[in-house]
Amino acid sequence: YYVGDKDGEFGQEKWYLPSIGELMELHGTDFDSMTTGNGDNAAKGYNLKAINATLTELAKDGIAEKMNGHYWSSTEYNASSAWLYYTSVGSRYYTGKANPLSVRSLMTIENCFNQDSVEQPKIGDIMYLDGSWGTLEGYNSSKAEQVAGVICDVNDDGSVKIVSLK
Repeated sequence: YYVGDKDGEFGQEKWYLPSIGELMELHGTDFDSMTTGNGDNAAKGYNLKAINATLTELAKDGIAEKMNGHYWSSTEYNASSAWLYYTSVGSRYYTGKANPLSVRSLMTIENCFNQDSVEQPKIGDIMYLDGSWGTLEGYNSSKAEQVAGVICDVNDDGSVKIVSLK
C-alpha cells in the first residue's frame, strides 16, 4: 500500500494489516472489561468517533472513506479462519478466510513529536506526507493531496500509529 507518489518514501513497505487487538484499540475498546470470544462486550467507540469525524471530512475531498463495516485482522483463529472486526457495533468475530471483507492498514511513525512538548497529536488528527500532523480544524482542502492518514494511536515514546484513508 502506498500513499502519495509510488516513487516517494512515505509508506513504502511500512503499512501492515493490524491485529485484532489493534483494531479493537482503534475502535476504543475497554480492555479491562472485555471477555473472551466473539462479541462487543467492551467496545466504547470513543477513538473511532474521532477517527471517523476526520475521515468523513476528508471524504468530502474524495481522499478518504469512513470506517464502517467488517475489517480483516492479521490474527488467525485457525488454519482456515481469521478474526475480523465489525466497526459499526464494535464486535469481533472469526470467519472463513475466503469471505470477501475490507482491510484497513496501519503504519507506525516514530519520533513524530517531542514527549515533553505541550503540543502533542491526538487521536483523529491528520498525518501529512512530510511527517507533520495537524488538527481537523486546521485542515483545508488545498492540502488534500498531502494527507497520508489519520492518527489512531499516540504513544508515550513520541510515536503514533496512523490508519489508511481508504
